[in-house]
Order: sequence, then structure tokens, then C-alpha cells
Amino acid sequence: RNGIDVDKFDYLLRDCYFFGLNCTFDWRRLVNRMKLVEYEGEQRIAIRDKERDNLFNMFYLRMHLRRIAYSHPTVVAIANMVADVLKLADHSLLPECPLSESPNHMGVYLSLTDAILETVANSRNTTDPNIAQAKALIERIHTRRLYTLLHSTPPSDRIFPDNEAILKEVVGEQSDLSPHIAIKKLCLNFGKWGKNGDPLQPVVFYDKHGTVSSERLYQECSMFVPVSWSQRQLLFFCKSEDSSIHERLKGRVQEWIANANFSPSSSQ
Repeated sequence: RNGIDVDKFDYLLRDCYFFGLNCTFDWRRLVNRMKLVEYEGEQRIAIRDKERDNLFNMFYLRMHLRRIAYSHPTVVAIANMVADVLKLADHSLLPECPLSESPNHMGVYLSLTDAILETVANSRNTTDPNIAQAKALIERIHTRRLYTLLHSTPPSDRIFPDNEAILKEVVGEQSDLSPHIAIKKLCLNFGKWGKNGDPLQPVVFYDKHGTVSSERLYQECSMFVPVSWSQRQLLFFCKSEDSSIHERLKGRVQEWIANANFSPSSSQ
């Protein structure tokens, strides 16, 4: 309901530790200052009102990690390559059914593990060209010959069409470039729990007298608020290791971005 949960505490603390970053919120203070209250005819967990900044820092840290770590170009590139491996191996890896249909065959689905890439790499199928391509992609991942970031659009609140439509606009008449480009949409926000994007809007607070306060916006208790609660971007990657294809795609992407007239307040 309000995006506050111990799972979030857990992964934010763990990821900050392994990324070598400081954790900017105090989960102990939040837990120690929570209590069960009656609010609008139902039981709700309320947080002490003086912990608003601490709580806001938690939501900011979540967005910050998504921006600098979870959506890092290297992470996105590898994720795209893994997706392409699974697409290539879809009809060739399992004898019972396509890989994409395995959730409908529970026995097959339960046999799949996190070692799926190793399963593809060790496949004895030597005649299927798709398996050969999948193995080549896995080798590229292991040797860090990743999809290359061509360009990214400026942050904006623009709502983008589907990737197919964007792809056609970018490559134009040079349709031979289509198989060599990957597009990733990024949407960064503070959480989708508040109606206007403010993460504190759905949270119930109580004051030092124990009085439950109504749901309030962060901007009502601080002037240090973002210009926008969300932003969208496109990341363009070149799949090919051919330098000529890379340069052609880079030129097409740069031209498309220049003609798209991006600005922080642009909406379409």
C-alpha cells in the first residue's frame, strides 16, 4: 500500500554494502517508531512524523540505486544479451517444449535453474544455427565483448511509443541496421504508491501526542523536493562488433535524438 517493507530494507542494505555505498536511511529508527493505529476505519501501520526525512531518504536511495547500479549500461547490455540467448535457444534447448512455454509444463519448468546459460553453452546440439549463435553470445558475455551503448536520450517525462516504432524511426530506410540495435526504456521514480509520485503521500504518520495525522505530501514539510517525481530515458545499444555498423547506427541514433527535440518538460 505504501511501499514500506522489510524486503526493501534488506536489499537496500545488502546492495549498498556490496556496491561500496553509504546507506542513507536508518531502518532501525523507522522500525522502532512504527505502531499500529486506527485510521479511517481500518488498522494501519503509522510512522512517527519526525521520521519523514528518514523515510524519504529510503525512497530516494531506492531510486538512486536504480539509476546508478540496476540500470547501469553494462547491466542493461548483459541483460539484453541474456534475453537474446534465451530467444535463440527457445525452440532448440528443451525436447519437451519451447523454453518460453515451460511455465505451462510444470515438470519441465521446475527442472530449470539459474544455470540456464551453462545449459545452453554445454548443449550437444551442433546442427542448430540458433544454438551456435546463442553459444557465441555467451562467449561474448564471458569475455566482456558486450553490446555497446550508442547513446541515451536526455531525461524527460516523454511517454515513448513501443520499441518497434522507435526502431523504424531510427533506422529509416537503412533497414539492414534493424537486427543490430537494441533499445531499452528506463523509467526512474520514487515508487508508484503516491498518486502524484510523491512517495510519502500514502503513508500514515502520528505525532508526539499519539495523534494520527492525515496523509501528507513531502513538499508540505520540506522545500527540498524534486522538480519531477519520475523521468524516462531510452538507451540505444549496438549488438554488432562490426565497427562500420556501429558508426552507422551511432549516426542514426544521434540524428534521431537531435530531431526529437528533447527537453525536461517535453511530453507526447
